[in-house]
Amino acid sequence: MRRSTFIAGVAALAGCAHATTGTLDAFMAKSKALTGYADLDTQLGATYFRIAGTSASDREILALWYTGIDSAHAATVTWLEALAWRACSFTKPPSQCAAPGSWHQKP
Repeated sequence: MRRSTFIAGVAALAGCAHATTGTLDAFMAKSKALTGYADLDTQLGATYFRIAGTSASDREILALWYTGIDSAHAATVTWLEALAWRACSFTKPPSQCAAPGSWHQKP
């Protein structure tokens, strides 16, 4: 089973698939349920809410959070805060350095 299929299924079971995203609070609640991260950045969420609008699908919301890219305008919203970096715990964004002396440590 693909991760995206699993997430969409969990969201549907949690009642998120049909939840309204008319306010930023509702958008953030839906985003937290879809991504599984309770500590999402509210400022970044406000930007994503403005981009996605009130009728964004679960897939569009997940794409914004995980890639940090506004595909409608071909623009990068964030690079370092994209959730893809958290999902891939074995790596970090290429623009971030590891702590001195930590390059040899196993993840």
